[in-house]
Amino acid sequence: MTITMTAKRLVGLTAVLSVLVAMIPVAMQGRVAEDDWQTLTTSVSTSNEVATVSQILFGQSVDRVQRIDGVLTTVLYPAGCANIDCALRDVAVMRGDQTKIVRGVPAVALEDERVLDSDGRVLWMEETDAAARFDAYELNVQTAEADLLARDVFVGDATAAYLSAAEGRLYIEAVGDTEVAPGMFPVTIRRGGINESLRDTTVMNVNWRKSDESIQDVSDDEKILTRYTFPNGHQELWLHERTVQRGTPSRPHSQAIAGTYTIGGHLVGAHFVNNDVIEFFRYQTLMRYTISTGTLEDIGERLYWVADLADQEQLVVTSHGTSYFIGQDDAGQKTVHVRNDGSTRVLGSHPGGDVKIDGQSVVTTSYSNVKTAGWYKLSQTVRSYDAHTGRVTVLVPGSVDVDVHGDTRVAIDTDGNVRWVRTVNGRTTVRDIGSADRAWLLSETKVITRGLDGRVYLITVHPDALVPSRRSETFYKLATSSTVYRVENGVRYAVPNEMTYFTWSDSFADVQTVSAATLDGLANGGYLQIKPGTMIKTATSKHVMVVQNDWYRQRLANEQVAQSLYGDAWWQGILVVEPDVMLQYQERQGPIDDATEYYQNL
Repeated sequence: MTITMTAKRLVGLTAVLSVLVAMIPVAMQGRVAEDDWQTLTTSVSTSNEVATVSQILFGQSVDRVQRIDGVLTTVLYPAGCANIDCALRDVAVMRGDQTKIVRGVPAVALEDERVLDSDGRVLWMEETDAAARFDAYELNVQTAEADLLARDVFVGDATAAYLSAAEGRLYIEAVGDTEVAPGMFPVTIRRGGINESLRDTTVMNVNWRKSDESIQDVSDDEKILTRYTFPNGHQELWLHERTVQRGTPSRPHSQAIAGTYTIGGHLVGAHFVNNDVIEFFRYQTLMRYTISTGTLEDIGERLYWVADLADQEQLVVTSHGTSYFIGQDDAGQKTVHVRNDGSTRVLGSHPGGDVKIDGQSVVTTSYSNVKTAGWYKLSQTVRSYDAHTGRVTVLVPGSVDVDVHGDTRVAIDTDGNVRWVRTVNGRTTVRDIGSADRAWLLSETKVITRGLDGRVYLITVHPDALVPSRRSETFYKLATSSTVYRVENGVRYAVPNEMTYFTWSDSFADVQTVSAATLDGLANGGYLQIKPGTMIKTATSKHVMVVQNDWYRQRLANEQVAQSLYGDAWWQGILVVEPDVMLQYQERQGPIDDATEYYQNL
C-alpha cells in the first residue's frame, strides 16, 4: 500500500475502482525485448546481527518502487532520460533475489490509480505504421513480459486509442482525428470480442463527444456508464449500449441520463448496482436511476461535505456493485458506510484521510501531525473494516508506512525507522532494521526500501529474527538462599515471586549460583518489576494495562490496538494480578492508541 505525504493521488484515492482508462502516448517506437532474469546486483552498506542492508544497483535512475497485482516492481527511467516528463519507463520486476526488466512501458499506464481501476492490469495501445491500426499490450508482472494481446486492431479514423478493462472484457476508446469543436475530438468506445480478442471489435457508442469523458463502470450485460466533463466544468452521466430491434442487427445507442447534469461537477461514485440500476452521488446526495423506467430518486444518504471536487472523489470507492463512502453521524463526525443490495450499514468512525478497497474490506488511512524533537512529522493510522462483520482492525498504528506479507509486516515510524514485525502463535517479534522513506516486503525476511537518498535498498532480516525469543537474561542466587536476583549493568534486582520471574525468563535453568562476594559487589536496585511490555489486569477490571519502565503502567485504548501490537491471540498474553500488585505501578494518563506511544516507554 502506498503511504506517504503524496499518497492522496496514489492507490485507492480514485472514486471508482472497477474501470481503467489508460491514457497512452499516440506513437511508440515498437516493442523492446525484455531482459532475462538476473540476480540482483547489490552493494553491502551495513550488516549486523539483525539485518544486512544492501543498495540495489540497477544501472538506471530510479523513478519509484510500486506493487502491481501483488508483485513488487521498481520503475526506472530509460537510459538517456531521468525526467518525469519522459513518456516511457522500464519496469524491473523483483522476485526473491532475481529481477527482470521490461522496457518501454508508457509512464501513464503505470499510474497506481489506473492499475487498480483495471483489477491490477497494466494495459496500453501502440500506434502501428498503418493508419487507424494499433497493437494492444499488457504488462504481465507474473511472467515479467509485455504480452501482445492483439495486433493491427482497426479503430477507425483515430489519432490515439486508450485501452481499459472491466468485467472480464477489454474496451477501447478511440479518439477521432477531426475536431467537432475547437480543441474537442469525437470518441468511439469499442468492446473486445470473444475471449478478449480485439481484432473484431464491437462499437458501443455513437461517434460523438464535445467534452472530456471517462468510463465509470460496466454492467454484467455490458452497458457502459461514462461521465462527461464539459469545458466549463459541468458534468453529466451517459449510458451506452447496443440495442436490438426485431429483424435488424444491434446498433450502438447513447443517451444522457436525465437529471444528472450538474453545475461545476459534483458527480462522484457512479456505478451499476445491477443491470437495471445505477447509483451515484450528485451534489453529495445519493441518487438512484432505474434504466427500464427512466426514473431518478433521492435515496436519502449523504456524503460528508467537502468543497473541493478532488476531495469529493476520495470520499467514495465502488467495486462490483458495492459502494463504500464517508458520511457523517448526527454529531457531525465522519463515518464509514458500506452499501450493497439496496441497504447501507455504518462500519465505524473515520477521523479523516484516504479510503481504498482491499478484497472484502474497506481500508481507511487517517493522518495527524506528531511532534518529534520539536518539529512535526506526518503520522497515520491504517484501519481495516470488514465488509460483512464491520470488525475494525488497526493494522499498524502510529506509522507513516505499512506493508504486509503473511504474518509479517513492515512499518516506518514517525522518526523514519524501519520496523520489522512478525507474529507467531500470538507472540510478536519487533526488529528495527534501518531507516528509510518507504518500505515494502519482498518476502518475510527481505524488505525493499527507498532510502532518504532516493536509492533503493534490499534489507535481509537474519533468520534468528524469525523466532520470537526473549533476550538472554542473567540471574544470580546464593547456595544458601532461595532469593533470586536479576543482574543488569552491575545492579541486582530481587525477584519478588515466580510470576514476576517468568515475565523475564522461560526457565529456572537461567539462574546461576554465585558467591556472596560476587553478589555483594553489585549495587542494590531494590525489587524487580514485571517486565515492561507485559499486559496485566485485575480479575474484576475490564481494562488491560501495559507495564512500562520505572514502575509505570498505561491502559491499552481498545482491542484493535492490542491486536496490532500483540497479534490475533493477544488476550493469551494477559497476566492477571492482584489489586495490590496493580497499585504498585503508577498509571500514566491517557490510553496507548498507537505504536509510538507503546514503544517509547518500554
